[in-house]
Amino acid sequence: MTLHEQTVSRRAHVLCGALVLLAGLVTPQLATTSELRFEVSFSQDVRAEPYTGRVYVFFSQSGEPRQGPNWFRPEPFIARDVVDLRPRETVVFDQNQPQGILSYPGPFEQLELPSVAAQAVMRFNPWSRQVGTGPGNAYSLASQFDGRANGRCVLSLEVAQLVTAPEFRQTRQERLLEVRSQTLSEFHDRDVA
Repeated sequence: MTLHEQTVSRRAHVLCGALVLLAGLVTPQLATTSELRFEVSFSQDVRAEPYTGRVYVFFSQSGEPRQGPNWFRPEPFIARDVVDLRPRETVVFDQNQPQGILSYPGPFEQLELPSVAAQAVMRFNPWSRQVGTGPGNAYSLASQFDGRANGRCVLSLEVAQLVTAPEFRQTRQERLLEVRSQTLSEFHDRDVA
């Protein structure tokens, strides 16, 4: 091999290496094989007046999604704020139009959702610490879907169940004592016991 051929060969190797590195740095926007769209509405049976607040869609591979999020093994969820949403009106969560959608663990358009259950929750009671199980909040039935399937996946979720407060059962040893807090009631501008 002549000196000229060796130089050309080295340059070709360097050029190929540079192209491989460049290809690794540049990630073109590829069309997704699956497009997810969730349409959430609420029944007039759970709330007659318009709702302003946050709408969630929780996902889970096991169990009822609204029981989460599990902070030790968190699963994905998405949320969107709404203003004056009326019964039967639809809130749309679309991977192709992610503006205004809050999501965990990353942007909604990049979430990979294998075969999971989805469940919508509306936080009608902002005073409850628990979103999916807090008394006064409402939820839909869980629906199974496969986010890896090719094509467009549209899932409609109707929030039609209301979370009720657990009933305290008095026994001989246990009695319920509720005392109104004047300070907290004034601070929150509502009765707090």
